[in-house]
Amino acid sequence: LSDVTHPIARRTLSILQDLRWKSRATTPALLLAEAAERLAVRPILAAREGDRSARAAANVEAFLERARPYGVTGLKRFVRDITRDWSQGVPSNEGRVDAEGDAIEIITIHSAKGLEWPVVIPVNTATLLRSREPFVHHVSDNTLHWVIGDVVPPDLLLALASDDESLARERERLWYVACTRARELLVVPELPQAE
Repeated sequence: LSDVTHPIARRTLSILQDLRWKSRATTPALLLAEAAERLAVRPILAAREGDRSARAAANVEAFLERARPYGVTGLKRFVRDITRDWSQGVPSNEGRVDAEGDAIEIITIHSAKGLEWPVVIPVNTATLLRSREPFVHHVSDNTLHWVIGDVVPPDLLLALASDDESLARERERLWYVACTRARELLVVPELPQAE
């Protein structure tokens, strides 16, 4: 440390060195929280990120929260797990800007799996279903069906019915996910023109 002349670098390294000595007697969550505090991570992010500072601060909190399950001697394991997830491209949830639930979040139904909110309002639910593909794959016998000119293959209707049934089940699954995300209130807009 004596050969480091830059004052900010020296102070930062001194803090990190002090925290390293505590790593064998402190949980990773407490250690990282102290590091964030002593290194002024939140004020620095607030100054650097401008309008995005709330999101950056929420992501710091989310990272600290990920360390909570690890015990006193779990820092190496936490670092190993975080490094593995990063190198494998494992997605992680961003921090919630308003952890109190007063914010509006707009997310897809697919990414809502496993999450909950006090109030859920499914939107854009009256859009037309995707148009049918020119080729229909019949899963049960692994065959492909399509119309050529005016020639309709004999098994096409069966394949179409199977495809329609599969789409209906998927839509029902998505609605189940959407409806079970609400803890207190589910608001389903009335759309008279929708089927």
